[in-house]
Amino acid sequence: MNWLEKNAPKLARVSFFLYLFFLFFGTSLPFQDAPAELQDMETSNLVNQIVFSAMYLASFLALLPEKQRILQLVRKEKYLTLFLFWSLATVFWSDFGFVSFKRWVQSLGMVVVFSAALLHREPGRKILDDLKAVLLLYVPLSLLAVLLIPGATEPGYTAWRGLTSQKNTLGQVSLASLIVFTLSWREDVSWNRVATSLCWCFSLALLIGSKSTTSLLAAGILLFLAMVLRAERTLLRPVAGRLLSSLIVLAFFLFPFLLLYLEPTVLDSFVQVLGKDMTFTSRVDIWGNVFDDAKRHLFLGCGFEGYWVEGNSRLALLYKDLPWVINQAHLGFLDILNETGVVGLFLVALMVMHYLKDHLEREEAEPLKWFVFAALIVNLQESTLFRLHLANGALFILSYLALFADAVHRSSSPGEP
Repeated sequence: MNWLEKNAPKLARVSFFLYLFFLFFGTSLPFQDAPAELQDMETSNLVNQIVFSAMYLASFLALLPEKQRILQLVRKEKYLTLFLFWSLATVFWSDFGFVSFKRWVQSLGMVVVFSAALLHREPGRKILDDLKAVLLLYVPLSLLAVLLIPGATEPGYTAWRGLTSQKNTLGQVSLASLIVFTLSWREDVSWNRVATSLCWCFSLALLIGSKSTTSLLAAGILLFLAMVLRAERTLLRPVAGRLLSSLIVLAFFLFPFLLLYLEPTVLDSFVQVLGKDMTFTSRVDIWGNVFDDAKRHLFLGCGFEGYWVEGNSRLALLYKDLPWVINQAHLGFLDILNETGVVGLFLVALMVMHYLKDHLEREEAEPLKWFVFAALIVNLQESTLFRLHLANGALFILSYLALFADAVHRSSSPGEP
C-alpha cells in the first residue's frame, strides 16, 4: 500500500472538515457593509482562492485510490453528473466564459470534496458529527457577536446578521443548525445533550433574530412535514398500509393548493400576516425581468453563473428600479433556468425526483433528507442551489450524494450483492 492509499481517508476527512469550517465561517472579515456595486460582490478573495483550491486538490488526490467506487457513485446518482457536464457545455456560449468556467470548476471542486469524504467514510452519523463539530463553535460565536458587536446587526435594521454578510444568510445557516442539533440530540449521550440543547436554543434565537421570513417559513414547513410523516409512519401506515397512507398524506399536502385555486385571497391574507406584500419585497418585479431575459435563451441558457456578472448590460435595466444591488433572482429555479436553460432545469428536476424515489424505496430513515427539503423550500425565495459557498445549497448537494454513496458502501460490504 503506497502513501496515498494509506492516507487518503485522513486527507478526505481533513479537507471535508475544513470545507465545512470555511463554508460557515467564510474567508473574509465579518461585519462589513453590504456592497453598493456589483463589482464589489465579485472582488476576488485571494485567501478564498488559495484555501478552497488546496481543499479541492487534496480531495482529488484522496479520490484517486477509489476509482471503482467513483464509477459506482456516478452510475447510481447520474443526474448531478449530467448537470455538471451540461453546465460545462454552457460555458462555450456564455458571454462571460471565463467567469462561467471558473465558477464551474469551483462547483466541481465542492462535489469532489463531498464525494471523497462520503466514499471514505460511511454517510450518516459521521458526516452529521462533522457538521455538528463546526456548528458547536459557530453558533455560540454568532450569538456572542450579535450581543457584543454592533456590526453583527444589519445597518439601518434591527435584524441580526451575525458572522454572515446579511440577515437571510444567517437565517439559512440557523435553519441548518436547527436541523443538525435536532438530529444529533437523539443520538447524544447525556452529558453531550446539554451542549446540543443549548446550541439548539441559540440557533432558534438566531433564526428569529435574523427576521428572515423565508427561513422562518421553511422551519415551520419542515416542522409540519416532520409531524405529518411521523403520523404516517406510526398511525396511518399500521392501519391503512403504506400505499393508502401515502395517498392520504399526498392529498393532505395538495389541499393548500386547491384552497388557493378556489379562494385566491387566502394567499394575500397570509402574506400580510407575515408583514409582506404581494410583491414579496420587489421579488415579483425581479422575477419578471429575469424571466424576460431567460426567454431569449430559454433552451440553452446564457451560461453557468454567467448572468449576475459585472459588464452585463441587461442588469442596468433591472437595477434602475431597485434601491439595492442584487446578485441573484431570489428564486433559485429561475436562476437555473436563466443560466442553464430548460435542459439544466430539467436535469435538476430529475435529480430531485431520483433522490425522492430512492429515498422512498428505503425502509430505514435517511436523516440528511431534511437538508434537501430545506433547500428546495428556501430556493423558492432565495437562490442557493448551485451557488458557491452557500450553506443551504452545499448541504443539498452533500445530502444528495450521501444517499447514493451509502448505496455504494452497502454494495461493497460483505454479503451484499
